[in-house]
Amino acid sequence: MVVKQEALFSFVMNSLWPDSGPVREGRRRVTDRIRSIIENGLAPLREQRLRLAVAGSLVMLAMFALHFARIFLPAEISAGDAQQDYAAFYGAARAALAGAGGNLYDPQVFQDAIGAETTLLWLYPPPMLFALAPFGLIPYGAAKLLWAAAALGAAFAIGRLASGGGLPGVLTAVSPASFAALYVGQVSAVFALMLAAGLVMARKRPIIAGLCFALLTIKPQYGLLVIPFLIAMRAWRAMGAAVIFSIVMIGLSAFVFGAEMWRAFFESLLNGVHASYYQSAGHPGRITLSDAVKAAGLPAPPAIVLYGPLFAAAVTGLFTIARRAPLALVVAFTLAASALICPYLFVYDYFIFSAAILIVAGYTSALKTSFAYVLMAVWFAPIVPFIGGAPVTPAILWPLSAAATGVIFMLARNSFSSRSPAAVPA
Repeated sequence: MVVKQEALFSFVMNSLWPDSGPVREGRRRVTDRIRSIIENGLAPLREQRLRLAVAGSLVMLAMFALHFARIFLPAEISAGDAQQDYAAFYGAARAALAGAGGNLYDPQVFQDAIGAETTLLWLYPPPMLFALAPFGLIPYGAAKLLWAAAALGAAFAIGRLASGGGLPGVLTAVSPASFAALYVGQVSAVFALMLAAGLVMARKRPIIAGLCFALLTIKPQYGLLVIPFLIAMRAWRAMGAAVIFSIVMIGLSAFVFGAEMWRAFFESLLNGVHASYYQSAGHPGRITLSDAVKAAGLPAPPAIVLYGPLFAAAVTGLFTIARRAPLALVVAFTLAASALICPYLFVYDYFIFSAAILIVAGYTSALKTSFAYVLMAVWFAPIVPFIGGAPVTPAILWPLSAAATGVIFMLARNSFSSRSPAAVPA
């Protein structure tokens, strides 16, 4: 594999800088320097094939360039396919500042808040408006640039946290998951960072971990395994901090935006926009078990029937490895399983899988070939809907993601007899 990487690097450099006697020495110095930077930068990733996959994120620069205007230019709100999710967040921010946040779960009110025809829905709990309100104070275009910067910064932080290296952080910021998030106008990397940071710091920095978990209640579907993880790891202080901070956030949001907004949110879960969205199907970018079932042409049963056993299996797996496997692998499994059991997950949420893959790449240098290929495929999975993804896509990507989660579980289970140093701090 090292030989293949060397050959690939030489081919790229020869193409960019053809050999001609007088410049040969200069090219050699430059290529040696670049090679040294790459090798040293990716040194935290011990698994060669996963290292190659992460480095392969550079090909995504072509996609970023192709869609540069949509992602970065401060265009006005557009309708139809040109409309980013960012338009929903900005509209919600302006509505909250105008005192109309409590009615956002009404699709018509939300459309009026955005100021353009839209199929977007407001699905977030009230505390999300605290994070959004500052964006509503500045013009649409400037706020959009800050939004994109926040997404890129969080993506870098995920890569840095999960790998321990700066270059993997940079590559995570241009990874398929990052492209998917920026193309759609999402900041899912921020919430994935909260989940990963909370899991990593639960035992040694419990107060910070608790704050991360409390902030994660803004995107609660990410945190379904947080409590089981804290119980399994006996991280009682982190759990207490998470509960206290969450109560404070809920209380403040009820005080500022009104308790009525919380009532509207819970009604939307049962009979409103959340319920109707779960029953919908056909979006190639939404990768959940229910979407996989529907994409396969089967009727999806009630959520509790699908996700109850899946949640139980994830918790069982977590408790099986929690006290015996290295912390790095427990965190990696919890991340991957959290994404797998999520009832509402798009490809732009695959930062959670990205973090898990980076942790595995830093932990081991000898994955089975089939295991490595599964994880490599999941690293690039978020790009599929953007290069011809069809309605059947969830029926392909969800089982692939399940296989990746299984790979991490088996790696953790097989580590019981031969522990290696954890790739992330305890």
